[in-house]
Amino acid sequence: MKRPVTAVTMNLFFVAVVALFVYVFYASELRERCENRLYDLRTRLAPALVPSSPVILLTMDDDTAASINTMPPLRPWDTGKSDELSIPTLLQIVRAAAATKARMIAVVMPPQVFNYDDPELDPLAVMAQDDKRIFLGTFGQPIAGDAEHTRPSRLVLTAADRLFKADIKRDFRRGIVRRMIIQEPSEMTYLLSGMMEKLKPEAVQELASSNRSETQSFELNYAYKNQFAQLPASTLVSNSEAIDLNDAIVLIGFTSYRPFTFDEREPTFVNTPWQPDGEDVAAGSPLIDVQAIGLLNLLEGTWLRPAPLWINVAQTVIISALAMIAWSFNITIACLMFAIGWLGLLWAHSLVFSYLNLHVPLADTAMWSSLATLSGAFWRLRSEALWRSDQIEKLRIGEELVQVQDQFLSRFAAELLSMNDRLIAELNHIDAELVGTAATAHARALSSAEELREYLMGMRQVGYLNRNDAVKPTLQDVAVGEVVVDILRLFESKAHEAKVSFLVSLTPAALALADRTLVAQILYNLVGNAIKYSPPGSQITVEALRYKNQVLMRVKDQGPGIGLEFQERIFEKFYRVKDDFVYKSKGHGLGLYLSRYFAQQMGADISVSSTVGEGACFVLALRAAVKKMNSKS
Repeated sequence: MKRPVTAVTMNLFFVAVVALFVYVFYASELRERCENRLYDLRTRLAPALVPSSPVILLTMDDDTAASINTMPPLRPWDTGKSDELSIPTLLQIVRAAAATKARMIAVVMPPQVFNYDDPELDPLAVMAQDDKRIFLGTFGQPIAGDAEHTRPSRLVLTAADRLFKADIKRDFRRGIVRRMIIQEPSEMTYLLSGMMEKLKPEAVQELASSNRSETQSFELNYAYKNQFAQLPASTLVSNSEAIDLNDAIVLIGFTSYRPFTFDEREPTFVNTPWQPDGEDVAAGSPLIDVQAIGLLNLLEGTWLRPAPLWINVAQTVIISALAMIAWSFNITIACLMFAIGWLGLLWAHSLVFSYLNLHVPLADTAMWSSLATLSGAFWRLRSEALWRSDQIEKLRIGEELVQVQDQFLSRFAAELLSMNDRLIAELNHIDAELVGTAATAHARALSSAEELREYLMGMRQVGYLNRNDAVKPTLQDVAVGEVVVDILRLFESKAHEAKVSFLVSLTPAALALADRTLVAQILYNLVGNAIKYSPPGSQITVEALRYKNQVLMRVKDQGPGIGLEFQERIFEKFYRVKDDFVYKSKGHGLGLYLSRYFAQQMGADISVSSTVGEGACFVLALRAAVKKMNSKS
């Protein structure tokens, strides 16, 4: 019952974290911040388009007056005042533009540069009243509660029917311009609205019919960033005959940086979506540029329209599903698919910005796809944890099963061994009474019984050791030379029958830290295999020597050899190489398995090196004893 409780607890905890994240995302400003950042990325990736409408921007800056040479600009160290354009300079620029065949002229005057109450602006107001092409644009509103600034300015009184606010609605959270106001209730008409009512009234009607808010506004599409024509105002004044403004829409604006002076007034510069993050507003774009982009959006009909809700829902579902599916692959591929997928999605949205003029929100998709990614990761980790738990449980059950099998194997082998010993005793008892063919059959039966006895002893011993992992063999100093001599004596008759000989090389002083019985059993298996697979007339080499901190025992034959692909598998339980030699020799595939197992019990190792057709060499590497046996005289 532990695992289901743990799984339920993990699931409930994960659901609670997801619910908290969703609540914070929609209840706070996190969604809007995320959407703004994604909007910036798409705007930077969006291809720039060239407009077909003739919009020309006449730029003024702090050096325009000096360029026109109407009067020298004021310097702070001369008068202590801020450096400002003069109103006579502005009048000269507007007259030069009005002398052309421009289709419409909009003059945008920031309050940081021009004082709206200055009597010198009266001629400009008169020009706006007389020439219906001229529109005057002002910024900001008077400061509420300030009697000096709440009275209508001279410019407002003089040219009320030709005056329009050039204010824009800005997002101060990240200093990014998002939307542009067309008209608000109970206030003066905005600059773009007044111009568009004459230039393209159907665009204003479309905005009015589609806009659900009380404030008529539209979302800027920055596909036309820096694509409108710009001309220094001083160039027009000095060389008006050579400049053709025929049927052009002219915006006259200030392009030097001036910070806002009141909360209600706007700065002359704004941050733009393609501006690098963290830059000051002074490194942004002139506000007149944003006005030009908004005018182009209205003329070209390319402002961003909100996409239908179903597109956002479908996009979110598809991206979230793909984020979940990605976790069916490995982690590297999943992360790569996530990164490539989002880069492709941003690029696709950028194309939608520029060519389809649709704004599909990405904040919801980003949030839900992130949750889907986390859910996929959670599901993957949980599945792997459960799989590992199942594997551990299976291993535990397998170990218990192996213990039962080993116990049965040990008891079964012991019973058979007892019966086999009685059979050997009976065969030995009747040995003297047999002659001829009967004696030969008796000898073969006795040999088979002896072979079965060795096999059963190994089975009993491995079963006993598997059941008693804590019971390790008793390690003591073993003279390996004596073990070799004893084992080879046991195989004298078999070697004679197989017509093979032994070449023995021993180091009498070699002592190994081992269990003598296990060493003898391993050597017995190795020598028995060597005799079994050696051709008649061949030689078996048996060596025992000390090398550094090891005692090496080698058994090398001249048999058929073992292929490289089988040299590890021959140590597996019940495994035998499938070739012609298997069927010519008896065996059960346990001798080498037991030999390696016994070696591991003593902290030793057994290995084989062989080439097909050139025999095999088995090496038992035992730990050398600390002291050496004294040489016998």
